[in-house]
Amino acid sequence: PCAGVLAYRFIRGIPRIRLGIGFPGLVFVSLALVLGGLGTIPAEEYFTVGSFYYILMLGPAMVLIYLLAKGSAPVARNYNVGDKISVAFYATALFLAFLVLRAYVKNADILFSGGEIEDLIREALPWRNIAANMSVVSIPFVFYYARRHHPIHAVLACVLYLVMLASGSRGAALCGALVMLAGFIYLAWGRRRTFFVLLLLFFAGLFVAFLFRSKIAELFDAFFGFHNFGTNGDHFIELEGFNLLNETRFKLLIRSIGDFLSAPVFGQGIGAMNNTDIYMPPTAWHICWYHSIIPQIIGSLGAVGILAYGYQFFFRLRLILRAKRDAYAGALALSYFAILAYSMIDPGLFVPLPYAFIAVLLTVFLENRAGEDGHLPENSVFLRALHIFKKKEK
Repeated sequence: PCAGVLAYRFIRGIPRIRLGIGFPGLVFVSLALVLGGLGTIPAEEYFTVGSFYYILMLGPAMVLIYLLAKGSAPVARNYNVGDKISVAFYATALFLAFLVLRAYVKNADILFSGGEIEDLIREALPWRNIAANMSVVSIPFVFYYARRHHPIHAVLACVLYLVMLASGSRGAALCGALVMLAGFIYLAWGRRRTFFVLLLLFFAGLFVAFLFRSKIAELFDAFFGFHNFGTNGDHFIELEGFNLLNETRFKLLIRSIGDFLSAPVFGQGIGAMNNTDIYMPPTAWHICWYHSIIPQIIGSLGAVGILAYGYQFFFRLRLILRAKRDAYAGALALSYFAILAYSMIDPGLFVPLPYAFIAVLLTVFLENRAGEDGHLPENSVFLRALHIFKKKEK
């Protein structure tokens, strides 16, 4: 019954919606995904379960999600929308931290029986990357509460980040550090006293980190060092110095350039399996990701994909710049920044749920914060083309 009511609640407003400036980008990306690999990808690869799932879910499904969210977003409410959206993300971050800590408590026997932290992480946290990076996307809304309600929430943001470090996720460690820095800048923006307090705490933290640098290095090695080894015990990274040529992501970056040059217009296609010598998808429901959004677009979708995603990014950035300068809009922008940062080192926005889905929701929320600037003008080329198409249909 609840699902039916919720579906009705979303769908009833669709006939009355005004399209926002983020909508055309979703349509163009859908076209780029459908056309990806045209003339290059074999039919048996294009129509695999994984390929078809990602084409439909990253393209047409996101258009539908946009329309559903857009239909409900303008409805008048008697509460602060920013608070409600933010508390949902806040609760998500708390729940994910609870799951990580729960895994440590339930598997503490691994440590007591002589095992290492890396053994516990491998055994109890196979889902660490999903949880940790979703937490990083949610942390900006913890800073929202710190800015709008009480600075004590910033302390909890730090605790949540430390818990994500304990998960052993390198992506969360790197992207989370950037988000935490951006979050404190966001917290101090326009507040001189807060700025000086945070600056003092920052230098104090650096001093403490310097004093305990050897212990911190040991902890980082314990939580992240095991990533440097393969299942056969070989090093992924040369201990005498970082060997970039051995990194899978670097190999895929170089390969994406060759993939683009061999199919510059439509790319190799999202479901292409020509790079399985570097990365083999774990299941039939996965695709051969480049593990970074830029080579993924270049190699999979070619010039058409570059134009489509470039258009989408430009207008999402424009939304951020035109949105109201308030705490809620700032948190929305920070969360989108977190997804983009994560997408540079992993599939990110090429994973429909949760990342592409959340990016669409953030777009709708930002359109509302931008007011009239968030709507497509009636004389826009996109709407005029849509009206012409409708007339031809009639």
